[in-house]
Amino acid sequence: MTDPQSTEAMSLRVQALALLQQAQQLDGLYPYLVHHSHEYNFTGYLIWAPGPELSEEAAATVLESSFEPEKNESLDIESGISLEEIAGVDITKRVGDLDNDDTDDDTFPQEYHTAINRMDYGTLQTILEDHGFAVNSSESEDDLRQAVRQNVIDGTIDKTVMDIYANKD
Repeated sequence: MTDPQSTEAMSLRVQALALLQQAQQLDGLYPYLVHHSHEYNFTGYLIWAPGPELSEEAAATVLESSFEPEKNESLDIESGISLEEIAGVDITKRVGDLDNDDTDDDTFPQEYHTAINRMDYGTLQTILEDHGFAVNSSESEDDLRQAVRQNVIDGTIDKTVMDIYANKD
C-alpha cells in the first residue's frame, strides 16, 4: 500500500518542478553545482546563472570566501543538473526509491506491466505531462516507462489511468 504522506510529498515535488520550469522559462537561469576546493575545506554551492555555460569568473562571484587560485584553490563547475533532480521527482536519483521496488506485489497487477510495455513514447509522454511531469526529449521510452510505473505505484498517477490502458485491445 502506498504511504499517503509519500504521495502528498511527491505531489508537492511535482508542483515545485512546475514552478521551477515556469521560472526558468521566464528568466532563462540554469542550475549549476560549483565545488570550491581550498586549503582546509571543500564547499559546494547550487547556483543559478543565465545561459548554458558558466565561466569560472562568474562562478567565483557567488562564493562565501574569495577565490584564490594562486593558493592552489580550484573551482569545479558541474552543469546539466536537471530541474527534476532539484525538485526530487527524478526517481532514479531518490535513494529511498532505488531499493523500493513495489512492482511485485498485488498492488501492481501484471496487466499494468503489460499495458505500460505496449505504450509508445507519445502515450507515455502524454500520461506523464497530464500529471504535471516534464518530459525531456533526451529521455528514452524505457525512462518514461519506468517513470509511469513508479508514479502509479507511488499514487501520483491514479490507477484508473492504468485501468483504461490495461483494458484496451
